[in-house]
Amino acid sequence: ELLLRLARGEFSVFPPDVLPYLRDVHDHFVLVSDLNESFRDLVGRRVDIGQPASGRQATMRAVMESFGIKLTDFQYVAELPTSDAIYELCAGRVDATVLIMGHPSAVIDRALNECDAELVSLVGPEIERLISGNEEYSSISLPIRTNATPPGKFITFAVRATVITLATIDDAIIDAFVRN
Repeated sequence: ELLLRLARGEFSVFPPDVLPYLRDVHDHFVLVSDLNESFRDLVGRRVDIGQPASGRQATMRAVMESFGIKLTDFQYVAELPTSDAIYELCAGRVDATVLIMGHPSAVIDRALNECDAELVSLVGPEIERLISGNEEYSSISLPIRTNATPPGKFITFAVRATVITLATIDDAIIDAFVRN
């Protein structure tokens, strides 16, 4: 609501010639695993859920709740930073990790091409319920290419974010920022 009011110029904080410019961006929720069936296959496995107080962990907990899965349902739970999570996945010390990032991504490419991992599509009534009950999420389909598999579609959801800049910032700068 605050962002919409800013865009409409309802606050006198900004003079009319420098009203904020808003651009929606999305970070994608990606489950990378040596399992390639479904989210429920994580039960009984070694899973990285992201660092405490991170967006990765908060989103993973929301997904777990929508599936009725508890931390105690996993064999082992790690709370790793992204770089360590991929290392542990490649080393075989965790079976799955969750990533929240834009794609294409060198991190996702490394997991797929060097770790013999797969992306797990997140579909079904549990994910539909999660998305429909939260304005910060939206369903997406991503084209995925890896060295090991032919191009295909990957279904997941995105965490919405908004970049706010002044209207005086050049559009090309904003576009480059959002793309990178």
